[in-house]
Amino acid sequence: MKTAWALVFIILLSPLAATAAPIVLIDLTTLPTSFDPSGGDYDIGILTVEGSTPMIIERQGLPPAYDRDVDFLMTSSLFSDDSSVVMPAGTFLGGQLTIADSVTQQALLTGSIHDIEIVGIPGDEPSFVAVGYFQVAFVDLDGYDLPLGEFIQFVVDVGTLPPDFTYSWSGVSDIKITPVPEPATIALIAMGIAGIAVKRRRRS
Repeated sequence: MKTAWALVFIILLSPLAATAAPIVLIDLTTLPTSFDPSGGDYDIGILTVEGSTPMIIERQGLPPAYDRDVDFLMTSSLFSDDSSVVMPAGTFLGGQLTIADSVTQQALLTGSIHDIEIVGIPGDEPSFVAVGYFQVAFVDLDGYDLPLGEFIQFVVDVGTLPPDFTYSWSGVSDIKITPVPEPATIALIAMGIAGIAVKRRRRS
């Protein structure tokens, strides 16, 4: 069975200059992803997403367009394995997220992950749904600025859902960075992503 990982990050973006069209989407695909049940800040596991990929940026009122090739790195440490007999679940704390230009190695976006909550959804095509928060430290994306305190959400599709976080995983991630919606919209998006995961399983 093919293992596929799809991650969606939701991060607040706002224009630095009023004359510039704001970024509404940053799309990064096919990034190698792994979970190692040892190491990390708490010696019980670390999640790593790392690789090179084209960065697609969509600005308000404009179609998505290739921006440049970038090197992406995200890590976060497992703080607690909250798995039950029904589904795996875990809390991740800390870690870093970095996007850099693949040619010049200039940092484009850096910051710290505050927390990520991950819950597994069993089925024929199992997946994880995760939500958390990210805090931007630096950004240099064509004159745009990012305020602090960002919302993260992503879905992880895996070939086999492990029973808990004592097992290693690996796959490929598709990451999307978009503006933070209002709290009510966040809840709707969470429900929608869970629905997409269910629909994927039924289609397979």
